[in-house]
Amino acid sequence: MERHQRERILAAVAREMASSGYGDLTVARVIARARVSRTTFYAQFANKREVVAAAHQAASSRFLAVLERACEGKGEWPLKVKAGIEAIIDFARAEPEQARLLAVRLDAADVVLGERARASQARLLELLGEGRRHPNAVPLPEITEEALVGAISMVLGGALVDGSEDYATLRVQLVGFVLTPYLGTAEAARVAGG
Repeated sequence: MERHQRERILAAVAREMASSGYGDLTVARVIARARVSRTTFYAQFANKREVVAAAHQAASSRFLAVLERACEGKGEWPLKVKAGIEAIIDFARAEPEQARLLAVRLDAADVVLGERARASQARLLELLGEGRRHPNAVPLPEITEEALVGAISMVLGGALVDGSEDYATLRVQLVGFVLTPYLGTAEAARVAGG
């Protein structure tokens, strides 16, 4: 029972964050959406920050598990990236509220939450950073992976909000975009289109 209530609370946070963001999020709105009592909420979370951190961590864990499963068995790094981008888009389409929660810039709203969100991105940055060891890779600025993750997040967040995106085209474009700094335009386009 307690676990089910916790899951409802975390899902309510994702829905509320997707519709109104962190600034307008209140414990009262989460409680109402989750259909739990204030006592139930406070038995599990101390405050708004803690529940948002827990919701973000839960979404991040599910997202990374999906991403890593998609990359398993793909020998070459560019094929892992392609499979990863496809998994990211599939995750965003299947769980738009969770994806939007992950796309929210928490550091702008709350320094502590921002630090936790960046820590959860570390694995994603590490996976992308493997491209630096690719035989055709050129030296890149240190912020490359962080910039790529930010751009993907922004593009997918926009696609989820307007709902009019052609996801087949988006897949090809994002794969090409991510691979280009590491492989060059021609090879990135070949992998993205193949």
